Amino acid sequence: MVCIAAALRRGVLNAEEAERYGRPGANLGAPWELSGLGQLHEAAQSADRLVCFGGDR
Repeated sequence: MVCIAAALRRGVLNAEEAERYGRPGANLGAPWELSGLGQLHEAAQSADRLVCFGGDR
């Protein structure tokens, strides 16, 4: 699961977003999928771990 806002800021697109923004192709492959905070929260409730990258530099 990839945060859609963070992904779009970095140019990471699935096929649907590539089409929406008129880009020639997607660069986000399986098993990854774009999602919002609500989906992340739901998934975190049933997952045994959550990996986050970034934060304070």
